[in-house]
Parts: sequence; C-alpha cells; structure tokens
Amino acid sequence: MISKMLRTIVVFAPIIAALAWVIFNIQKPAREQFNRDFLGKD
Repeated sequence: MISKMLRTIVVFAPIIAALAWVIFNIQKPAREQFNRDFLGKD
C-alpha cells in the first residue's frame, strides 16, 4: 500500500510542480501589468 502511495506521489509531483511553475510564471507578469494599468504603479 505504501509503495503504491509512493508511486502515485512520484508520478504526480512533477506534474503538480510543472503546473505550479506555469501558473506562477503566468501570474507574475499579469500582476505587474495589472499594477501598471489599474494602480498607476511603474
């Protein structure tokens, strides 16, 4: 049972990490653009 859980973690961890990285990299420029457009910050 533990080996099955470990295998699941090994399979899903890179997928989750990649998704988190993509979301973070999309949100960062979007947030900077939002600050520029709506909050008047440079």
